[in-house]
Amino acid sequence: MNTRNARWGVAARLLAIQLCLMLLVGVAVTAWSAAAARSDVEREAVALSRSTAWTLATAPFVVDAVGASADPAEVTARLQPYTQRVLAGGHVDFITVMDTDRTRYTHPDPERIGGAFVGSIDAALRGDVLTETFDGTLGPSVRAVAPVRDAEDRVIALVAAGTTLATTQQLLSTRLAVTIGVALAVLTVCAAALLGVGRYLHQVTRGGAREQLDLLFAARHGIDSSRGDGLVLQADDGRLLHWNARAAELLGIDSATELSTAAAELLGRRSGHSDAALIAGGRILRTDRERFGSASGHPHGGAGAIWITTVRDDTDVAALSGEVATLTAVRDALRSQNHEFANRLHTMIALIEVDRAEEAVELALAQSRVDASLAAELMEDSAEPVLAALLIGKSAEAAARGIELTVELDGGAAPAPVTGRELITIVGNLVDNALDAAAATPRPTVRVRVDSSPERWRVRVGDSGRGPLDGPAVFELGTTAKAGDGHGVGLALVRHSVLSAGGTLRVDGSTFEVVLPLARAGSAT
Repeated sequence: MNTRNARWGVAARLLAIQLCLMLLVGVAVTAWSAAAARSDVEREAVALSRSTAWTLATAPFVVDAVGASADPAEVTARLQPYTQRVLAGGHVDFITVMDTDRTRYTHPDPERIGGAFVGSIDAALRGDVLTETFDGTLGPSVRAVAPVRDAEDRVIALVAAGTTLATTQQLLSTRLAVTIGVALAVLTVCAAALLGVGRYLHQVTRGGAREQLDLLFAARHGIDSSRGDGLVLQADDGRLLHWNARAAELLGIDSATELSTAAAELLGRRSGHSDAALIAGGRILRTDRERFGSASGHPHGGAGAIWITTVRDDTDVAALSGEVATLTAVRDALRSQNHEFANRLHTMIALIEVDRAEEAVELALAQSRVDASLAAELMEDSAEPVLAALLIGKSAEAAARGIELTVELDGGAAPAPVTGRELITIVGNLVDNALDAAAATPRPTVRVRVDSSPERWRVRVGDSGRGPLDGPAVFELGTTAKAGDGHGVGLALVRHSVLSAGGTLRVDGSTFEVVLPLARAGSAT
C-alpha cells in the first residue's frame, strides 16, 4: 500500500477537499459581492447627484435668485448660504451654481467663487441633465449638471452637484469591510462545522484510507457471502449490528429482534468462550465469542466495544466421529470373537471329517435362524417400521460386540409422534449409549422396551452398567465419561429432540426413559 496515501484517511481527504472548495466559493462570492458593491455605490452616487442637481435647478428659490439680479455678487450672496446648508445634509460633496458662461455663483471653497467651472456643460445648455465622472477642482468626482430655466423656458443658469471618488471609495470600503466580515464569519462557521463532521468521520472510519476501507468492504462482502462460518456482530449492550446469511441459517435469526431460543441463549451471554458446543435446529454447532473494541485498547478508540460471535456447523463431524467410534467398537468386538468363531469352524470341520455333515450344517445355521427370527418378530410387533429396522441393526451390532440385547415391543403400541429422523436420533443414541456402557461390564446386557397409552408414547433403555454419575446433567452438551473427542453429543441431541416434541426424559440408575405426548401430535395434525 502507498504509505503516502495511507497517511491521508478518507475523512482527512474529504475535509481537505471541502475546505478548498469552501475557500474557492468564498473567494468567488466575495469578489462578486465586491464588484456588485462597487457598481451599486457608483450607481447610487450618479442617482444622488442627478436628483440633487435637478431638485436645486427646479427650486423656485434658485430660479428667483438667478433671475432677480444680473449682479453675480448679489446672486452669490443669496445662493452660497443656501447651498452650504444643503451640503451640510451630507448627501453630496459639492454644489456649484453657475452662469451659462461657466462663472461660478457658489462653490464649497469660497475662494473659487467667480472662477470658471471645470467640466462639460454643453448638454445642460441644451436643456438636458448630463452626468459624468470628471477630475475637477476637488479631485475626481461623479457629477450631474442640470439647467435652470426661467418662466419662458430659457436656460439662464446651471446647477452642478456631485460626489468625489474619495467619498465613494470610502463608502465602498465600508461596504466591502462588512461583506468580507460576513464572508469570514460564514467561512469560520462552515469550517468549524466541517471540522466537526471531519472528526466524526475520522472516528467512524477509524482514520482509514480509501484503500483500507476497500479491503474492509471486500472482506465484509466475502464474509456475508460465505457458506462456511456464521458471523454475528453485537453492540456492547446486546443489540445485533450485523450478521451474515450463514449465521441466520444456523441460528435461526429472522431479524434483530426475532431470534430462535438457541440464538437468544448464545447471544445473550456476557462472557467470551472458545469452541463451545450448541444444539440449534437439530444441528451441532461450535461457537466462539469474543469482545473487541475501545475497551480492549483499540488504537483509534471508539464509541464502545462489540461482541463478535462465529458459528460453524459441526453436525457432520460429530456424526462421523460417532460412526468411527461405533466401527472401532465393532472391530474390537470382532477381534474378541475371532477365537470363538474359529472354534466353531474347527468343530464343523471335525464333524464333516467324521461323516456327521448334518450336525455341522445345523451348527452353522443355528445363529442365522436366531437373527432371522428376531427380525421377523420386530417387524411384526412394531407399528413403526423405522424403529424396527433401527433395532434390528442395533441387535446385529450388539451381537458383534458380544452384548445381549433384548427388545420388548408392545404389539398395540401406537407410532411414535415424531418423524423418522427424530426417532432415530432419540432411540439410536439411547441404545448406542447403553451398548457403550454395557460393554465395560462382565455380563453385558441391554434392555429396550417400547409401549404406549392413549396419552403418551414411551421408550425405556437400560443396561448392565452402573448408570451415569452426573444424573440428569448427562444430557448437557459435552458431558461424557468417555475418553477422546467426539463424545458428549448424542444424549444432548436426544434431549433437544424430546423437548422439541413436548416430551420428557429422565434417568434412573442405568435406565433412560423418554415419554412423548400423543395428544400433542394429534392436535398438531
